[in-house]
Formats: sequence, structure tokens, C-alpha cells
Amino acid sequence: MALFVTTGLRGVDFGYHWDEVDWQVKPVEEMVRTGLLLPRADIYPAFSKWLVLLPALARGIVKGFEVGLEPRVIQAAMLGAISAPDYLLTARSLFIVVSSLTIVWVYAAALIARLRIFEVSHREDE
Repeated sequence: MALFVTTGLRGVDFGYHWDEVDWQVKPVEEMVRTGLLLPRADIYPAFSKWLVLLPALARGIVKGFEVGLEPRVIQAAMLGAISAPDYLLTARSLFIVVSSLTIVWVYAAALIARLRIFEVSHREDE
């Protein structure tokens, strides 16, 4: 898992990808601007949009503690976070970390199902 995260984060700045801005970031901006948690035109699953939203949500929560529960101020802080130049790299990094957790989830599922990867059953009577 550490190798997965380390190599993933080292290669996170791979340049432009054709669908990230139009299909991931802009719907998240619309979600923040309108206050609706699901984008209007949703082709990709909403979970990916929520992951892209997560770093901006952290900025909104911090701003909410600073100024109180003023929705417009919180939305402005979140929109400012999304428009930051390094926001896309932060969102990509979050995708890498969440993806790395599948290693743990698959291992835990194998333990729960009592399937050991390196265990082979050899029976003499077969």
C-alpha cells in the first residue's frame, strides 16, 4: 500500500487530461454554487464528484468555524479553493489514497471469507 501511494503521488502531476475539468471539476463547481449535492447532468458516478468536492469541503468547514454559518461566505471559500491552481493535483492525490484503500478492503474481505492467498489445500486421498 505504501508503494502504491508513494509511486502514485510521485506521478500525480502528469499534465492535462481531457475529461477532468469538464466532467469532474466544473460539475463540482456547480454543486457548490447551487448547493445541490448531485450535479444536474451526471454521466459519471456521483462518488467521484464527492471525492473532487472533499478538499473544498475542508476549506468550507474551516471558513464556517471562522465566520459562522454564513452559506454564501462558505460557498465563496469553497469556490476559491476549487479555482486554486493546485486543486486538481490535490483531488488526484485524494483519488490515489482512496484507491490504495482497496488493498486493505480486499485483504480484509479475504480474511473474513477465510480465503488465504498463499494457502493451497493438498489432500492425499484425492
